[in-house]
Amino acid sequence: LVVPRKLQIWDLDALRDDFVQSELAQARHVYTNNPLHSGAFLAAYLARRAYLNKTNDPMRPYFNVLPTFSMLESHHPALWSEKRLSSLLPPHSWTFNVAKGYSDMLRSEYGAFVNVSFTFVSQVTEEQYKAMRVNVMTRSFFAGPPTDNEALPNVRLEEELEQYKTMFGVDLTKGCHAMVPILDMYNHHPNPNVGWEYNSNEKAFVITSIKPIPAGQEIIDSYGKYTDAHLFSKFGFVNGDGSGYTEASIAGFHKLLDVGMKEQFSYLPFSGERVKGLVKHQKELLASYLIFDDGYKECIEKEKHPIAFELKQLKLEHLSRIANNPKRWVLRMQPRNDKSLPSKSSDAPITYDPPAFNVKNLSLDASNIIETCRLISLSEDDFDGNAIQVLKETLEKDEPLVIDNQGESLEYRALACLARLSGVASWRFKPGIEEEMKLVKDLTHDSFQSPLWTAAQLRLGEIQTLEVLHRVAVSGVMEMTNRIQLEANDTSYDVLPHIHEQPCPEAFTWALLEEDPVDALLEEDPVDALLKDDPVEALLEED
Repeated sequence: LVVPRKLQIWDLDALRDDFVQSELAQARHVYTNNPLHSGAFLAAYLARRAYLNKTNDPMRPYFNVLPTFSMLESHHPALWSEKRLSSLLPPHSWTFNVAKGYSDMLRSEYGAFVNVSFTFVSQVTEEQYKAMRVNVMTRSFFAGPPTDNEALPNVRLEEELEQYKTMFGVDLTKGCHAMVPILDMYNHHPNPNVGWEYNSNEKAFVITSIKPIPAGQEIIDSYGKYTDAHLFSKFGFVNGDGSGYTEASIAGFHKLLDVGMKEQFSYLPFSGERVKGLVKHQKELLASYLIFDDGYKECIEKEKHPIAFELKQLKLEHLSRIANNPKRWVLRMQPRNDKSLPSKSSDAPITYDPPAFNVKNLSLDASNIIETCRLISLSEDDFDGNAIQVLKETLEKDEPLVIDNQGESLEYRALACLARLSGVASWRFKPGIEEEMKLVKDLTHDSFQSPLWTAAQLRLGEIQTLEVLHRVAVSGVMEMTNRIQLEANDTSYDVLPHIHEQPCPEAFTWALLEEDPVDALLEEDPVDALLKDDPVEALLEED
């Protein structure tokens, strides 16, 4: 199957539109001032074409079959209220925060357009824009960087694309996205029976079968290697057979301002004073990770242990640097069943059994979050007694801190830290794993593909990921405990690196902060404050 260029609508086409250039080019995210993704301008361009009743538009039949807001709202989380989302997914879960990120992105984009063009808001309602933006998210395909055959007459393509960087803050040299009729009708599975590619010479998307397709078998495409959290948040579904990657977060005390949406959206401004404010608020929350003082027999007091306290201050500074890096807090696990194949029809479950990890054939790479736990558990004896100097120098040089294996003592403390954080994260999910597996099985029979079923699948995936991580950390601690005691010929705990069973007094850690942490913690969460005031409502209230 070949879909020619005349049937495609690109983000490049949107940026070339006179209205988009004159009315929307200056739009930026309302509270961060970050550039909008090219998909936002494509959605705005499509919405005007679709909703302004241009009956002579050759793409009118295509617009007529695109789902509307009322059709999408039932299943797509980007269109749900926070109340509905939190009724299905616990707000502490990673999936909740990813889904909220997509929802907040849509709202912020429309607010950005409202701020620069009253004409646009008078032509396209917020619901109409959001519906079209979801269509762009779920139905556009990557075409790669534009080639010379996309150039306008008498215009150098390189100069045009450079102009769009300045006008829109959009860099299409990294690649364009296109709406592609027919291709956008295929459902997704990581093991598809068709593949596609964009042929720049032919200016066409070419879809070909990659394996024999029996009569009656649904044509299945692959949207890419998405985790279940991002597949649900962007496309509104999961397959429920364990074929997708799972994710879970150990960040129990703070919200990540980067939820892995890359250039599409971030709560973190690229620069400016607001960055300092957000980081300051986060630092007050990050201090909670340092409340156990592992590696020290006594809890660290500012006056009594000045050297250890200085290291603790440095650790807090370094934690604030990695606070919003998902790789340092979120574990991504391989699919629970990467051999699973799609069912004959997407309307039928692939399996009625809840997916589960095969512990005998488990691949786990927790190196990044282990490094986070090494930082939390660091003592001044690490780095051959030069821990303070190393942390200071990397801060002064503005270099990333790399903490590799420093020896048995730090590894023991880091694994204990990981066991603690993953255990708490797992404990916060109610009900537990057995109840969730039973619920998934029941809902597969009774409510397949419903929001309840989808949410149960997502919760189960996170709980299972955390359980695996917790078991690995605990088994690592036990193995090291046995080895250390055996080598010392001493079964007492005295020969082990010191781990506090209970947190140290909070006041000892709050001394790290310049202000009263109680007042700070009672202040509004800046992530929520980013989108508190609705610029759309504010503008519509004006005469």
